[in-house]
Amino acid sequence: MGKYINENSKGQLIGKTYYEKISALIDDGAIKIDTPKAFIENLVCVIHNGYFGAICYAYDEREMNCFIDGLGDRKFQWFIYKYAKQLAE
Repeated sequence: MGKYINENSKGQLIGKTYYEKISALIDDGAIKIDTPKAFIENLVCVIHNGYFGAICYAYDEREMNCFIDGLGDRKFQWFIYKYAKQLAE
């Protein structure tokens, strides 16, 4: 795991909390989806990590499965985000 998104498509920093990150993605055109059963391009998962949230870019099937397997009991939400590849660090 290792590619994260911290800015929106306008170059603005995205907030720190899980809910701020979800809101920022939706405002920037992301589409909320259920946990994927197969790899989809531009797939991101917002994961609740206590005080902060993380927008994780699942750039291939292996990475997607790593996120799915590593979620444990944390809150999470999957999205299709057309800017994912462009913005991932």
